Amino acid sequence: MHSLLKKGKRVLTSTVVLTTMVWAVGVFGISLSATAAVSGDLIKITCTGSNASVCDAVYYLGSDSKRYVFPNEKSFLTWYSDFSSVQGVSQEEMQTYTIGGNVTYRPGVKMVKITTDPKVYAVAANGTLRHVASEAVAVALYGSNWNQMIDDVADSFFVNYTVGSAISAASDFDKAAETSSATSINVDKGLGVVSGTGLTVALASDTPATGIVVGNVIRVPFTKVNFTASSDGDVTIDSMVVKRTGTAAQDGAFATIAFINAGTNEQIGLNKNLNSVHTATLNDDIVVKAGTTLSVMLSGNMASSLSSYAGEIPSLSLDSVTLKGGAVLNGSLPITGNYMTMNSTIEVG
Repeated sequence: MHSLLKKGKRVLTSTVVLTTMVWAVGVFGISLSATAAVSGDLIKITCTGSNASVCDAVYYLGSDSKRYVFPNEKSFLTWYSDFSSVQGVSQEEMQTYTIGGNVTYRPGVKMVKITTDPKVYAVAANGTLRHVASEAVAVALYGSNWNQMIDDVADSFFVNYTVGSAISAASDFDKAAETSSATSINVDKGLGVVSGTGLTVALASDTPATGIVVGNVIRVPFTKVNFTASSDGDVTIDSMVVKRTGTAAQDGAFATIAFINAGTNEQIGLNKNLNSVHTATLNDDIVVKAGTTLSVMLSGNMASSLSSYAGEIPSLSLDSVTLKGGAVLNGSLPITGNYMTMNSTIEVG
């Protein structure tokens, strides 16, 4: 993809860090407390005034009880928006976690270029680099400002990645699905997660109210569901099934069903079609961190025209949930949100 680099890409420079060193970030303004760390935490040694040379490096604590190094700030910011979740630990505790390796870019977020390789790559799961074969493909995947979505990766960190198949057409790479599937560094590296004992599911108090829906609109929110993991470990949702409900309703009003992380507004997995029994299944793993609540919005991508469904009042229900690792699901299913009224007099687009 030499031509990509000849069409105005301003080379992005970054500080190259030796492989024997760790990357340090300025997190002095963050309130940190030395508490026991768990899998999935961002950790650093609590600064005491006498350990300035070692107390600034930030690591990811994997489920294998090893710490993983962020090579630089750019790779860190593909996973986190800021440093507010960094937790301080004692130097003695830090020394119990051996270094497991480096963190690679979160899949789908940025493209990368190796300093001595003119090819531009998209990042897929577990640090797999896929050559973007043309400018047209880059535009289709990352927009007209694709050339501002490229980071340079030092040659010394190339060994963290593997090279996969090229992306010859935009359909060869689902950028959104790559990102949404990489729910954590544990998941991306295939480290697994420490399994908690239970997950509580309930209808969110702020689930969307009954309203009017028009045709040709995507990601219309129907039902908001909260998943709360027990405090003894992360819980992985293996699959969930949504069902189109409502006595005066037809499946045809929905082009597809979408599952949205309500906290980040990112889609989880791909759009799903309703089958002959009015259900759609999401099989993408979703990790709910220990002691936290993850909200998922069951949403509809509406048909281009609702003329055949005017006045119908469908709703979307969470019909079933399957968990991994022996965790127990607490809560009553199905969970159904409010119905929405189909309107055929207004269409978008």
